[in-house]
Amino acid sequence: MAIFENRSADIYREAAATPAPVEAGLTLPATSVFDIPRSPALSFILLLPLVFLLTGLLLRFLAFRTAMPEADLTQYFDELCRWDCSWYVKMAETGYDRFPVPGRINAGNWAFFPSFPMLVGGVRALLPFPTIVTASPVSLVVTYAAVLAARPLLNRDRAAYALYAAFMLSGPVSFYFTSFFTEPLYVLMTTLVFAQLARLRYLSAGVAAAILSATRIVGVFASLAIGLQALLDYRRDAGTGAAPSRLCWAIRNWSSRSSSPRSGSLPIWRSSISGSATPSPSAMCSALGPAPSPIP
Repeated sequence: MAIFENRSADIYREAAATPAPVEAGLTLPATSVFDIPRSPALSFILLLPLVFLLTGLLLRFLAFRTAMPEADLTQYFDELCRWDCSWYVKMAETGYDRFPVPGRINAGNWAFFPSFPMLVGGVRALLPFPTIVTASPVSLVVTYAAVLAARPLLNRDRAAYALYAAFMLSGPVSFYFTSFFTEPLYVLMTTLVFAQLARLRYLSAGVAAAILSATRIVGVFASLAIGLQALLDYRRDAGTGAAPSRLCWAIRNWSSRSSSPRSGSLPIWRSSISGSATPSPSAMCSALGPAPSPIP
């Protein structure tokens, strides 16, 4: 527990040492989920994983051609579909089995979780390609997004980012991220849970954890990470009320982005009974504490 507390303290000290610009003292800085800056480094961040993605495609295709020189090119995607892949293909096409599969005792695809097959099935409905052919680019795109999302967790270290991109997109295990397996979405949602927790965004971390638990059964344990971080925040604040303040600001900023994207804040509410002005969400959150500065 001491290790987690020390790491949490370091994270908040870094956040406090780097003040974030706050508009009119009310609005948190707008940053994307993937935390991609608008700077000359943008080309490096976006293009490096793309290079490894194309390199991995070339390596896997050369391996296929070496192993099966006489095979038709259309067999490439079918040869990648191994083990549980066939179950996911069936789920994307017809959903869950209503009865046990003939020839197997009490067997069906009920053991597999639905989120990634639903994603592939939705894309397949828009494209005129077989399911397994559609699943491959979807997996690659999701893995590419997972690499981008991992950048803040790597302390924006270029060497670490390059190694991670190479491992995920063209390394020995990249096979699992180019066919129809749940690993791409699982890694993406896991990364988003911890990236959003590091930025004190508990609501978005909870959404990512919900999708994660619908991807693989072990994803439900992400809720423990969220609960542990909340406990560490509470212990660090020692009952000062800072934790409720962070939750209030998180809800306020989410609401302002959803209902008033241009103004950046919600209008003053007025009571329908007395006609008197009621404090805005920003004012109510300010009463609990100042707007926190997320990790840069």
